[in-house]
Amino acid sequence: MLFNKNKNAKNSYIKRLLTALTFTSIGIASTLEAQPLRNRTILPEHYAPNLIWDGGNNPHFNKWAPVGSADPTAKVFGNKIYVYTSSDSKELCQIRNNKQKKHSYAPWANTGFCMPGYQVYSSTDGNLHQNNWQKHGLVLRQKDVPWARKANSGWGHSATMWAADVVQGDDGKYYMFFPSVRADNNHQTIGVAVANSPTGPFTARSGPISTANGFDHVFDPSVIKIGGQWYIFYAKNGAGGNKAIWVAKINSNFTQINTPKDLELEKGKYLEGPHAYKVGNNVWLQWASVTASPQGPYPGGYQIKHAVAWNNNNPHHNFDQRGILVHPFGKPGTNHGSVVWWNNKFWAFYHDHVNGRNNNYNPNAWNQTHNYRRAMYSLVDVDWSKRGQIKSFRPDRVVQQPSRGN
Repeated sequence: MLFNKNKNAKNSYIKRLLTALTFTSIGIASTLEAQPLRNRTILPEHYAPNLIWDGGNNPHFNKWAPVGSADPTAKVFGNKIYVYTSSDSKELCQIRNNKQKKHSYAPWANTGFCMPGYQVYSSTDGNLHQNNWQKHGLVLRQKDVPWARKANSGWGHSATMWAADVVQGDDGKYYMFFPSVRADNNHQTIGVAVANSPTGPFTARSGPISTANGFDHVFDPSVIKIGGQWYIFYAKNGAGGNKAIWVAKINSNFTQINTPKDLELEKGKYLEGPHAYKVGNNVWLQWASVTASPQGPYPGGYQIKHAVAWNNNNPHHNFDQRGILVHPFGKPGTNHGSVVWWNNKFWAFYHDHVNGRNNNYNPNAWNQTHNYRRAMYSLVDVDWSKRGQIKSFRPDRVVQQPSRGN
């Protein structure tokens, strides 16, 4: 009503508003254009049979469906690079009972994710051409984890196998650290599976890592050995829906943690997907950070951030030199990644949400196409003259072999 009485004031306000919006748009565009672009290569797709219910008592597999790859963790063992990803595919849990519908994996019925296990890729190619990856299929399934919750039916029997990590233990065996949901209380927790080879198959232990010292409601593990001590980084649920990144010592048998510490990175924000690695003699850490409300859709998007602990013998030391490693791209942005030193280069692995849970995604509709995330990778520049500062980038065009261009 005030504007109706004062047209000049109204016109002046509108002009100021339009001017502000114009400069804001220019600023946003300039920021995006200023972000260094880097091309990317997508890991090959796995295919697996999806489950169809014939209306009777017996299910059967009726077709091969693409399986997404999420939460990529890259590791080098011997003369090969290995990438471990979550399976992430609605088709793996699809059934038909008069009509297609999504399984309900309470308490995760509305997440839209169907992640029943982990798959592995390997390569000896120093340039990591897309065609030179070997696919090893699913090497651990939730249905084979004794302590994990099970659904009443459905391929894999449940689907809460999120970001995992793999290390070679002191005994030479390979240990996979993975999060899932406990059958006894529906809490998120972290378990361990063991194999004689980096490509598995991995056999899960009878129970998860001990929940002593507050190791409960935890997920997304990353394990690293520093000196003679093993450490585990992980995400932990907090108040108000927030999640924080923690670190703790873990014994060499990987059964119990001690001296846990909240690293207090971006306090009060939604964080997940930590990954610890070394650059020279320093321990680096990256994590996924939501730039807006974690309640979907994500208007601000995910981005991958990083920090450095210069005192590499004490990961409990505060991390500094925080910044962005991978800028958001697509609608909801990037999430969950890792960095690895391979063939005298640093490579960043990460996944997108463009083919997954974007603004047009309906988690209850099975007629959506490409409802899964894809793992991909780019070369990373590290500026040694600035104490190992990493150069951020925004993923750009898709190529078969990464280069430092876009």
